[in-house]
Amino acid sequence: MSKQYDQIFRENLQEIFPQVLAAFNDTEYRQVKPLPTTLVKTLQREPDFLFEIVTDQGKQLLHVDVQTKYDAAMHRRMYLYSALLFDKYRLPVKQIVLYIGGGTKSMTDSITMGDFTYRYQLIDFRQIPYQNLLKSTKPALVLFAILGDFGKESAEKALTAIVTRLKQTAKNDKAVFMHLRMLADLRNLGTLIEKLQTEMALDIKDSDTSLYKKGKQEGEEGKREMIRNLLRMGYKPEDIAKAAGMKVEEIRKLADN
Repeated sequence: MSKQYDQIFRENLQEIFPQVLAAFNDTEYRQVKPLPTTLVKTLQREPDFLFEIVTDQGKQLLHVDVQTKYDAAMHRRMYLYSALLFDKYRLPVKQIVLYIGGGTKSMTDSITMGDFTYRYQLIDFRQIPYQNLLKSTKPALVLFAILGDFGKESAEKALTAIVTRLKQTAKNDKAVFMHLRMLADLRNLGTLIEKLQTEMALDIKDSDTSLYKKGKQEGEEGKREMIRNLLRMGYKPEDIAKAAGMKVEEIRKLADN
């Protein structure tokens, strides 16, 4: 997963993942338990999400990776994960790749070697009607509606509905709206959300959000430290500049110091 969006997904997706899966699978997950994601350190492999699940077929592992762009080696990478996970946990492994990038998903999802066939499930998040996610009372699930299918609705109408619902469910949690702004860039909706920010009195510029709290201090030095923390987390200087109301050159200068 791209570092730029890694923090957003780790903070929001884990708690609502069963509901996301329900949009694509008929399987009933009776129990879902998060597991550590670290595997063999010498191979430096760490899946995005790992769960122990219980279905009618018994206990198994559910490994999920989030992909923001095309990866020609995805099938080989997932196959390696599958082998490592089975070796560590001795349980059947079900694997899903959530694709949230642009363009047409065309990644290879299988490997065939003689009589042996391996396959993972490739899910395009944009196939979920965004209205389905708006029904949730969980801000984390409503947040990901911006990656769903807008159908015949205009982007402005859909985004307005998403922001309205988030204001109902997330109340004054500025971090959620900061995450919304970051995800909007995946759909090239950054300009539109800036427009809605003014029209709907949407406050996502305040530095008192959870993204900044990690490095919060008093005065200007505190603000500089907050920005350095965001840079270390993988956020782009352009996105930080928009959120902080600063020039990109100022952010890059802090990155060099």
